[in-house]
Amino acid sequence: MKKIVLIILLIRNAMVVLSQNDTVSYFKQTYIIDTIGTFNGGAVELDKSYVIVTNELYLDNKREVILRSIDKHTGTTINAKSLGTNEIGEYVCFTDKEVLKDGESIVVSLIKCYEYDGTNCMKKIKVIETDGEGEILWEKEYGADGESVQSRQLSKTSDGGYIIGGTHFAYGEGTDPYLLKLDSIGNVEWERVYPTEVIGAALYVYPTYDGGYIFSGYRGKGNPFAPYYKPYITRIDSIGNVLWDKVYYTEFNNINSGGFVVPYPNSQEYLFFSYIGALTGAYLVVSKMDDTGNILEKSHSSYNRFSYSPSITVMEVL
Repeated sequence: MKKIVLIILLIRNAMVVLSQNDTVSYFKQTYIIDTIGTFNGGAVELDKSYVIVTNELYLDNKREVILRSIDKHTGTTINAKSLGTNEIGEYVCFTDKEVLKDGESIVVSLIKCYEYDGTNCMKKIKVIETDGEGEILWEKEYGADGESVQSRQLSKTSDGGYIIGGTHFAYGEGTDPYLLKLDSIGNVEWERVYPTEVIGAALYVYPTYDGGYIFSGYRGKGNPFAPYYKPYITRIDSIGNVLWDKVYYTEFNNINSGGFVVPYPNSQEYLFFSYIGALTGAYLVVSKMDDTGNILEKSHSSYNRFSYSPSITVMEVL
């Protein structure tokens, strides 16, 4: 039976809805949280529970990451534990792409602010593995003093380890796509920065069929204070060396764009989803690509980027 978990995060509370086979059975639970904001949650399914990870924002600007285990049948809270707080700024799990299941454990990548000047944070990455009840099995921090690294994607690798995609910032060098490869207990195997002209980020990274990786996101060119963002894909080998690197959809005259690539199951092809913000409008683009980054099929749909509820068309390209 296929299950769908929908997490709706609202101000001061979080709501979880579970449905099975459309409307055969469901539960709805609202979790009242004593904060001014709850946001950016992820969820995984374990044998006896669902685990939700949320960010909590307090009046004093303190941030906390909460891991909450809930019953699979009723949605009632089994356990809720803090994975960390930060008194001086950010300590957050950006998206559900930073929460994954590994057996009956949960692995989470967080961003910790280690230096705060009253306006900006210098950041490090923290990765935590817990059991289903929130007990920490191991935790480690990554990043050097004087530099700032952020995680945006955490993926399981075929060798039992993990790979993180994100950003790296150093004074005088700008912000660039960044990858961090870890073994199964969080030891660093390698890390790489992929320099860009002005600014860039690795928002998504996935293992490929041959032991390498593919990552994507956005890159900025032009004026450092108002760069033109382009979607890109980079294909690398098992230790981070670039095999090929391509920027896409420049024909749209895009000014604010990004994309994410995922391996197509049981093949050597990929699907690439992009948002294109151009001077002429906004577009959603779906492409199918081969293993060298060449576009095999492409379809796009435009919508009003100023609308609060844009109409999004689902396009079949397979």
